[in-house]
Amino acid sequence: MSTILIRRGLLWSLLLLQGVPASAATLWQIGKADNDTREFALAPSNYAGFGDRFGYHDQFYVVGRSADGENWPYCLAGPADGWGGGNNKINTLPIHFHLKRLRRRSQCRLVIDFAGIHPERPPLLRVSVNGHHHDFQLPPGAEGPIQGRLDEGKEHILSIDIPAGELRVGLNTIELVHLTGSWVVFDALRFEGSDDVRPGPAHETLIHSVRAAPFQVRREGRA
Repeated sequence: MSTILIRRGLLWSLLLLQGVPASAATLWQIGKADNDTREFALAPSNYAGFGDRFGYHDQFYVVGRSADGENWPYCLAGPADGWGGGNNKINTLPIHFHLKRLRRRSQCRLVIDFAGIHPERPPLLRVSVNGHHHDFQLPPGAEGPIQGRLDEGKEHILSIDIPAGELRVGLNTIELVHLTGSWVVFDALRFEGSDDVRPGPAHETLIHSVRAAPFQVRREGRA
């Protein structure tokens, strides 16, 4: 009996080390991995419009509801970019999605395909999964992609294995948070899962945040 338990323990450890299988299915995707940004908002070179469109307002992307050309920018400004909504502003791009099936042993991966990264001030990027933080220092790239010259870029693919314990059945949120440095340019993002993970449909209503109003209403002498 003890030998069987040990072997099962070793097998489970090996499964954990293997990570997400290469044949994992794409559960959702934003953009296309085609070295072209024109499916995104502000593309191919209107980075100066990021502040007005995404930096000053709470923007978010809902898988199954949002449109790439309206709700996802081709670039993400960093605190070093004055055009990103103000000096030293930390910009965040939230992605909301639903899962209708998830098991303890499920394996998932987020893959971010960057078409370009600032050459001198590459960012420290935080990927937050339902409040669980993963920080990555990105490598330097080239100047051309932010101005629409993608042929001058240096592609970088960031692959992040996400433990099932950081996910849940129902609504999930992944946030890309630009902590330091300058811009990145996106080619595509995709979320992959093993065959025991199933995406769910986007609901008609998503409550993004709730806060109390700073006043009271009295009617017939009652608050």
